[in-house]
Amino acid sequence: MSAAEAAEMPEFRSNDMALVTYLKMCGFSCQRTEWDGGTCYWYFMNGPRLLETAEMFATGEALVEPREYNKIFGLTKHEFYDSDPDEVNRR
Repeated sequence: MSAAEAAEMPEFRSNDMALVTYLKMCGFSCQRTEWDGGTCYWYFMNGPRLLETAEMFATGEALVEPREYNKIFGLTKHEFYDSDPDEVNRR
């Protein structure tokens, strides 16, 4: 999907837990999670600021405070496991 196509979508979705964590650190709220087969997607309201933030992450320009990032990553990981009812059987 091109950047122009992504900009026209009402929602931005990602299955990259590291990116999701970074978006949360930057103040974006996850609207919902959805499973597609064995892949969990997080959905965010789309907009120019979100796309710029995701681009910064993808190009390696994003800087984070490691303790805060690890804290939010842990919460995101729990959200991931809690969102899949079959996960209880896979642990």
